[in-house]
Amino acid sequence: SLRYDGTKRPQEEDNSTLWPNSDENLPNCIKDRGNAGCMIRKDRIYMSLFVICLLGGRAFGLAYNNFSAGSPISASLMNQNFSVIANAITSAAFVAPTIQKFTSGTGTYTVPTSPRSPLYIRVVMVGGGGGGGAAAGGGSGATGGSTLFGTAIAAGGTGGAYGSGIPGSGGGATLAAGMIGTALSGGAGGQQTYGSRCVMGGVGGSSAFGGGGGSSLNCCANGGAGATNTGGGGGGGAIAASTTDYSGSGGGAGGYIDALITSMSATYAYTVGAAGSGGTGGSGYLGGSGGSGYIEVIEYYQ
Repeated sequence: SLRYDGTKRPQEEDNSTLWPNSDENLPNCIKDRGNAGCMIRKDRIYMSLFVICLLGGRAFGLAYNNFSAGSPISASLMNQNFSVIANAITSAAFVAPTIQKFTSGTGTYTVPTSPRSPLYIRVVMVGGGGGGGAAAGGGSGATGGSTLFGTAIAAGGTGGAYGSGIPGSGGGATLAAGMIGTALSGGAGGQQTYGSRCVMGGVGGSSAFGGGGGSSLNCCANGGAGATNTGGGGGGGAIAASTTDYSGSGGGAGGYIDALITSMSATYAYTVGAAGSGGTGGSGYLGGSGGSGYIEVIEYYQ
């Protein structure tokens, strides 16, 4: 629509409507003055610029200068409209996701406003792992702490026992209202065994992140600890070489959540579940501690 249609030769046009004769800042297509098809009329340029600004402003839902029929269109008003559209395009440019990680303690998560507010956030969290039980008359492992994000809960795994032989159970998980995603219980710990001469304890349960503690790999040893920030359960302690008894059972892993929040509050209180301690005492080896909990918040802008 910007090109001269060629039905009249350039000299037959009203020179006042043609682009200025100077070559400075002219498009390449009109520098060849003998090519009538490259001549551009100023009225067509102004009309096209007007349409671009009008449609662009409406498309972005922006406040822009409106022009009425028959009114002059000044360069300054057109430039203002172009600036409005250019700024909108810049603000709509791609912004890579950002991430915040919380590895311990309590606090308040604040939804960012810079470079701009996210469209939604993804919350990944796990509760603390339960500790493994101690062998040969020792104590049970402690339950891991629950991880909280707002009203979402990833519960900690329970500790492995000695006397009852019951391994630790995995913690449950509950999505908060408005969350869309997955809530999984943690894995249970391994069962204790009976015997003598370095019978191994039960393995720690694994969460969705893995991380369960080993079952005293060299036999005569304490249970392995759950990996930090995985919510894995601690391994049970082994029986000493000179003892005939039960080993410790493994601790359960923390519950797990992976969910989106599309209608966000400005802030969320959070708590990262602590690791459950391993069982102590008895005449055998000690239980391993569970892995601590974890929260990860990923902010998406597109």
